[in-house]
Amino acid sequence: MNTLEALEKFSLLCDEIAASQQAENTLLRSGSLSGAAAESATARQKEVSARLDGMLAEVRQANPSAAPERAKARALRDRVMQKILKLMLLSRESEQLLLRPVAGQAVAAPRPSANRVADAYRAGSQ
Repeated sequence: MNTLEALEKFSLLCDEIAASQQAENTLLRSGSLSGAAAESATARQKEVSARLDGMLAEVRQANPSAAPERAKARALRDRVMQKILKLMLLSRESEQLLLRPVAGQAVAAPRPSANRVADAYRAGSQ
């Protein structure tokens, strides 16, 4: 397999991952990611991660493209890099959505008493 073919396969895998992440992101935005759906998403992410590792190894081991195909391979490489950046942004957005508190479940931190604040102030000034 040459570099161009490996990058084409890698690009298709990136498209598949993008679709999966977009669906997960939509579920997170709507707040309808239940326990079973979350487990399914986690299993899917592990499977995709293994495929991504394998595909990356194929890209690294691919034979260089012939001279006429190098420009195509370079352009495809640039598109794949853009897809990867987009995936990273989607992943970060999903992470932020996972970390936000669910409405109504936010826990307020207890307020310290005046004596406790005074003690902390005295301890800090010594």
